Amino acid sequence: MSAPAGHIVVVGFNHRSAAVSVRERMAFRTDDLPDALAQLRNELGMQEAAILSTCNRGEIYAAAAQLEEAIGKLRRFLGERGGGGTVRGAASLLRLGRAAERAAPLLRGERA
Repeated sequence: MSAPAGHIVVVGFNHRSAAVSVRERMAFRTDDLPDALAQLRNELGMQEAAILSTCNRGEIYAAAAQLEEAIGKLRRFLGERGGGGTVRGAASLLRLGRAAERAAPLLRGERA
């Protein structure tokens, strides 16, 4: 049994922190997601993980017992090629909520 996930963290890149060419290299394609999520959980030890990947951003949301260790592992996973920031704790949950809110119309097939 693993230790309880005490920390929520987001590590990612976006249109402000990475050029288009970098975002294209770092993007998670649909076919890549099962392996990437398995690697986050099985090899990097994240207790929970979600990946958000769009044309403008890529973010990994993860739950982990050790915050700084998780941040280091996630940054290495992304290759630190595009910069980007780290969001911790409750702010990361707010960020995920905002991302889901913005995506909901697209998932329902609405157009902006």
